[in-house]
Amino acid sequence: PELWAGAVLSCPAWFTISVYADEKAVDEFVARTGASRKVAVSGLDFIRERSASASEWAREDPLARAASSTAALPPMFVQCTRADEYGVFEGAELFAKLLSARGQPVTFKEEQGEHCRIDARAASRFLVGLSARAAQRPAAAGTPAEAAK
Repeated sequence: PELWAGAVLSCPAWFTISVYADEKAVDEFVARTGASRKVAVSGLDFIRERSASASEWAREDPLARAASSTAALPPMFVQCTRADEYGVFEGAELFAKLLSARGQPVTFKEEQGEHCRIDARAASRFLVGLSARAAQRPAAAGTPAEAAK
């Protein structure tokens, strides 16, 4: 992160339940978020299949890390649709709130529509703003910009 000027996180697959959640927790998640149960379960399965164990997931869960980490992060732009069929809007919004609560620069943009309906222009404006700010400050030693000199 120290080498990044910032990050755009469009439609991040962050669930507010464990990917190892039981059926009752999944049902509650679906009822709370309005997600399609079939679609949400496929998203949970996709992530779980790439996680070695529940304990590994507990360590790597982006929401848990956002809540507990004290690392300084670059500015972030997070966008997601409230009507997302996977139910990940809740996690994207929570991620932004957790970072903001600890003073991290984060912009959250709610979009309208279905899964991954994003505003590429808004993301581009965020990145252009980062580029303009980065161009105004000297490159730190060891960064790609400094190495190019």
